[in-house]
Parts: sequence; C-alpha cells; structure tokens
Amino acid sequence: MGLFKKETIIEERNYAVVLSELFSASRIYISEDTIYSIPAVVEALDLICGSVSQLPIYMYKEDINGQVERVRGHRLEKVLNEENNDLEYAANYKAQMIKDLLLYGNHYSYIERNSLQVKGLHRISPKTVTIKKLADSNGVLRGASVSYSLNNITNAKDIYEFLIITKNSEDGFSGKGILSSKEILEIILSQNKVLQKALTNAVRPSGILKASGRLTKDAIDRLKQSWNNFYSGVDNTGKTVILEEGLEYKEISMSLDGLELVENKKAFDTDIKKLFGIDSITNNDELLKRVISPILVNIEGALNKSLLLEREKKEGYFLRFNTSELSRPNELEKVQIVSELLKNGLCTLNEGRAMLDINPYVDSKDDFLLLNLGSVMFKRSGDVFIPNMNAILNTDGNIGNNTIKNTNINSSNDTVNENNKE
Repeated sequence: MGLFKKETIIEERNYAVVLSELFSASRIYISEDTIYSIPAVVEALDLICGSVSQLPIYMYKEDINGQVERVRGHRLEKVLNEENNDLEYAANYKAQMIKDLLLYGNHYSYIERNSLQVKGLHRISPKTVTIKKLADSNGVLRGASVSYSLNNITNAKDIYEFLIITKNSEDGFSGKGILSSKEILEIILSQNKVLQKALTNAVRPSGILKASGRLTKDAIDRLKQSWNNFYSGVDNTGKTVILEEGLEYKEISMSLDGLELVENKKAFDTDIKKLFGIDSITNNDELLKRVISPILVNIEGALNKSLLLEREKKEGYFLRFNTSELSRPNELEKVQIVSELLKNGLCTLNEGRAMLDINPYVDSKDDFLLLNLGSVMFKRSGDVFIPNMNAILNTDGNIGNNTIKNTNINSSNDTVNENNKE
C-alpha cells in the first residue's frame, strides 16, 4: 500500500520519428537526411556545431566566500574534452550533441559508469528513444524508464542512467527542433525539386512538335524517345534541332526568372537562417550571445545534474564551458589587452607573457605586479611627497616619514593630518 505501489504509467511516448506523421499531401518525407540536401541547413549546422565543438568544458569550484577557481585534472574533463569513450573523441561527440538539439530538440547519451565514476558517454540517436514516465497518485513524476537502440542493440534502463538535454521542452524529456517546422521545410524541399527540374529542362528544347498527319502510338513513342536521346541532358546543350519532313516545332519559353525560383530560393535561405537564429548574425560576439549561449546553459545544467556526484554538488563543484575561443582577439588586440592588464596591476609580468605564449622573463619569486602610486607632490625645496605611501623622497635620495608641518591633505575623501612638533 506504499506510495510507489500506486505509481502508474501516465504516458508512453515514442520520440522516434513516426513516418506516417511526416508525409503530407505533398508526399515529401521530412528527415535529417532529406534536409541535408538544403545548403542553408548544412551551413547553419556547420557554423553552430563547429563553434561549440571547439569549446572546452572545465570543472570549477565555488567556496563559501563565493570565490571560484578551476579544478584542474578532474576526471570528467578528459571525458568531455578528449575521449568521451574508449572509441570516440570528444569534439565530434559535442558536435553531434548540438546537431541533435538543433534538429530534434533532444540529446540522449548513455552514461557508462565504473562504480560511481563516469567512464564514458555514448550518444543515442533520438529517433530510437522511447520514454515511459511514472507518476504517483498526485500526478507528480517519480521516475521514468528509457527504451533505446545503440549499435543495433535494444535495451531499457532507468532514467538516471542517461544524460538528457532538451531544447524548447515542456517536460524535460523531449523538446522541439527544426524538424518540427515541417511546413516550411516541405515548401523548401518542393522548391528545390522544381528548381532542379527547371534547370534540367532549361538545357534542352522545350516546346510542341506538330505533325502534318496522324501518328500512331508506336510512332509517337519512338519520336519522344529519339527526341530525348538527341536533345536532353547537359551534354546535348546547344544542339541544332533537325526535323523530318512533316514535323513542325514550336518553342515554349519559360525562364527561371519568370518562375521567380531564384528569388524564392534566396527568401527560403533567409527563412532557414531564422529557424536557426542566425539570420542577422555579423560576428562571433553576436553568435555567442544570441545563439550559442542559450544552448550552452542547457548543456551545462544537464551535465551538472547527471554527471556530478551529490557530494560534489554540495561542495560547490560545477562544469562550465570556456567560451574564450569564440571571442579570441587578433594579435594586436591581444597585446593591447595584456598591456592594459599589466599596467593596471591585474596580472603579473610572467602571467601577461603567458597570455601571449611567451616564455617567462623573470623567475617566479621575482615576478611582480605593477602598482600605481598615483599623484605625487613636488615641493619647491626639491622634496617629493608621496601621499599613497605617506613618505617623502628627499633631495639626497633618502625616503623618510612625512615631516610637513600642519598640513591637511585630502585624497579620495580620506584626510591625512600630520602635525609634527619640533
């Protein structure tokens, strides 16, 4: 009579692509393979997937004071940045992950563990996944099971054995990608077929053959076959049409401009870019902020939830992408940035040289920060007063305490009162 005995399967949803749902009146099959025939889709996927696949994922730890530092050498960094399993490398794995999210709205990976340690991540095609969700009598989800196929092996495991990342999701288990935009994709694929057909027909005579007498069916078939053999195809472009006696040819002209196919294709390319959110992107900063960052946030949340131990979560550990590769400056900009950091005392000399991939200039014990003493006061006597040090540099080169009599010095709302008596 316990709570979990009352659990029921409230939903069994197959997130595989159902073929019958993908056929419309146009009889065009929308799938990952078919949309790869659209150049704008391939360009968008290459841009976004390629950008994310080069970004490393590092482990960080936040202490009780809110200070964050990187934890080097953590076991998960190898899985996420070098080899996601024994046979695959992580850059390709991350590219496939992004492609799944963009096209299907879902990414699923089986988590291979050795005891509690993550040993590997194995991508599962979203088309093979079915999830059964379990809820109690109050409708609260208490668990789920995942049925899937991996390398032609069908299996079912508990939901906690998987890394699940979703995009545009209402339940956290399944999302929506651009394959859900079937109407616009059907139109674009149809237009591509029409354009291809028009280009094929554009290189051969198109018109009406008129005979002076009545032709039998066999004669018509032979004439059509001969005409196609001699004048169809790119290799026969420009051939002179030779007619037998009694035949008259009347050309039918229909240009690509008349069909507006080229202009329509440009408009559809813009629509594809809008589906991916890259229609007005002009630089890497915009790409990172508007397109990639929301995806990274989803991935980071799923990684921290599924891959970290509960103890690590409580101790402040978390995984995060390093996006500096996308905003990498050119050499001149890099030198200017490092110079500003060094001049303002935000990095040491050796740290600045390391940012420029230059060997250290001094030993670590002699490394230093540049500090600014601010304004100094040069007296008529030749002495120099340094307010930030409350010291005087005498004309003989010696540094001593401030000996200015009855002088009030105001600097940044701090008043320095020095009253020296002889």
